[in-house]
Amino acid sequence: MSEPSAGPDLGGPPPQPALEWSPALQQDVLDLAVWQEGLDTYARATHLAVALVDVDGRLLGPCLNPQPTWRLLRAQALPGATACPFCLLPPQPRSCVADALTAGEVRVTRDLTGLVHVTVPLVLGDHVLGALLAGQVFDQYPESLALEHAAVTCGLRPAQVWQLARLEVPVTRATLRVYANLLATLGHTFLQTRYDRAVEAHRLAEMTRLRDMLQQRTQDLTVADRQKDAFLATLAHELRNPLAPIRNAVYLVQHHSLLDPEVHWGVDVIDRQLRQMTRLVDDLLDLSRLTRDTLELRPERLDLAAVVQVAVETSRPLIEASGQGFVVTLPPEPIALDADPIRLAQVLANLLNNAAKYTEPSGHIGLTAERYGREAVVTVRDTGIGIPAELLPHIFEMFTQGEPSRARVQSGLGVGLTLVQRIVALHGGTITAHSDGPGQGSVFTVRLPIAREPAAARPGAGEAPARQPPAVARRILVVDDERLTAASLGKLLQRKGHAIRTAHDGLDAVAVAEAFRPDVVLLDIGLPTLDGYEVAYRIRQQPWGQGMVLLALTGWGQESDRQHSQAAGFDHHLVKPVDPAELVRLLASLPAPP
Repeated sequence: MSEPSAGPDLGGPPPQPALEWSPALQQDVLDLAVWQEGLDTYARATHLAVALVDVDGRLLGPCLNPQPTWRLLRAQALPGATACPFCLLPPQPRSCVADALTAGEVRVTRDLTGLVHVTVPLVLGDHVLGALLAGQVFDQYPESLALEHAAVTCGLRPAQVWQLARLEVPVTRATLRVYANLLATLGHTFLQTRYDRAVEAHRLAEMTRLRDMLQQRTQDLTVADRQKDAFLATLAHELRNPLAPIRNAVYLVQHHSLLDPEVHWGVDVIDRQLRQMTRLVDDLLDLSRLTRDTLELRPERLDLAAVVQVAVETSRPLIEASGQGFVVTLPPEPIALDADPIRLAQVLANLLNNAAKYTEPSGHIGLTAERYGREAVVTVRDTGIGIPAELLPHIFEMFTQGEPSRARVQSGLGVGLTLVQRIVALHGGTITAHSDGPGQGSVFTVRLPIAREPAAARPGAGEAPARQPPAVARRILVVDDERLTAASLGKLLQRKGHAIRTAHDGLDAVAVAEAFRPDVVLLDIGLPTLDGYEVAYRIRQQPWGQGMVLLALTGWGQESDRQHSQAAGFDHHLVKPVDPAELVRLLASLPAPP
C-alpha cells in the first residue's frame, strides 16, 4: 500500500522558474551525470537502492545499489508489468509515482512482496519533472507466505527467494522516514542547484548575446558615424563648389563703378544670402566636429576689441537689413585674451545674428564688452521675442529652437548656440542666457579669462589705420575643374591687374605651370587626371616650382584636409567660397615676385 511519509522536510517551497520552460531545460535539470555522485553517496550511506525516474516512472539511468531480494525477483518479472520500477507486485492499480506526484508529497509504498520504498516528487514551480525512488528493503521481518506468492508469480523456487530475504536486515518505519526526509532534502537541493546553474548559464549566454549585439551595434554606429562625417564633408564640398563662382561674380558686380542703385541693392541681397548659406555649410561641419569632440582651437594673444570688430563687421549687414538699432560699447583700455580669434569672432557673430533674427525691425540690439576683475565680459542684449521659461534651461542643447512666429520665418540648423557654448567652454569661459519671457527680449553673457600679460595698446581714434600693402601685379594660375569657378575667379583677379592663366585638370595644370611659370597657383584639390595634392608634389619637385606660392582653394575644409595640403607642399589652405576681399589681401601680403 502507499501512504504519505510523516511530514518530510522538503527544504521550503519549490523554486519558481525564472526561465521559459522547455524540454532542453528539463533535460538539463535532470541530467543523471550530475545527480549520480550525490545519489551514489546517499545509497552507500543508507544501504538503500536509489533511482531517478520521469513522470511516467521510467528509469532515467541505472538503479544504484539494488538490493538482493528485489534484484532476484526483478530479473524474472515481466518487463513493463508495473508503472514503478521498484514496485514488483503493486498493491493497487495506481502507480506509487503517479500518487506521489499528484499529491506533491513523499510516499512510502509496500508492495505485495513486503518490500518497501519511498517516492520523492521532483517539482519546479508548476512543472512536475519526475521522482526519486529509494528502498527495496523490508520494514519488518519477511513474511514467508508473501514471498512464496512472489516467487511463484516470478517463476522462482520459494526456497531460493526465502534464503536471500531472511538475510536482509529490516529497516524500521522511523528510520525510513528519516531516510525519506534526507532524500527529499537531497532532491530539492539538487533540483534547486541545477536550476540555478541553468539560470546562470542562461544569464551568461544572454549577457554574451547582448555583449556581442552591443559590439555589433557599436561597430555599426562607428561605421555610420564615419559615413555621416564623410557625407557631411562631401555635402559641404559639393555645396561650396557652386557658391564659389557666385561669390566671385557678386564681387565683380559690387565693384563696378557704374552700378545702378537698384542693381547694387539686389547684389547686396545676394551677397548677404550667400554669406548665410556659407555659414550653414560651415555649421554642418562644425556639427560633425561637435559630436566627435574634435573641435580644436588655435589660440593667440589678442585684444578683445579686435575680435568684437570682426564679429560686428560680419553681422552688421544682417542687422542693417533687418532694420534694428545697433549700439556697440567697447572698453577704454585693451583687454588681452589668449583665444582663437576666428572661433571667438564666430561666437559673437552667432549671438548677434540670433539677436537680429529674433528682433523686430523697430527693436534694438546692443553689444557691450567690459572687464570685471580677471574676466572679460561680453553681453549681447536685444528687445526681441524673448525666450519662454520652459525653453531657457535647454537653450544650449543641440537642435533646440524656439517656436517660430507667423511673422518671422525661422532659419538655421539649431546648432549655433550649442557650438557657441562649446567654443566658450574650450576657452575656459562660460555663457549664460536670460529672458523675462516671451516678448521681453533676451540677454546672453559670455565670460572669458583675461590673459596674464596685457595686450599692446590699441591705436587711438585719431591715429591712422595701418596701411594696406600696395597691390603687386602677379602671374597667377587658377586651376579648377569647374570652368565657371576658374573663369569667374580669373576675371576677378585680372581686374586687379594680375596676369591670369587657367587649367581644368591635373596634367594640364602641371604643363601650364611649367610653361607659364606663375608666381602664385590657386589650385583645387578634386581634379581629374591628377588630384591637387599630386599636382603640388610634381610642381615642388621641379627647380622652377620650388619658389611658387601654392594656395589650395577647395571645398574640403576639415582639419585633416588642411594637414594633408600642408604635407603636400601648399603654403595656404583656403575653403570655398573664399571671400574675394580676403583673397586680394592675402595676395597683396605675399612677398613681391623676383
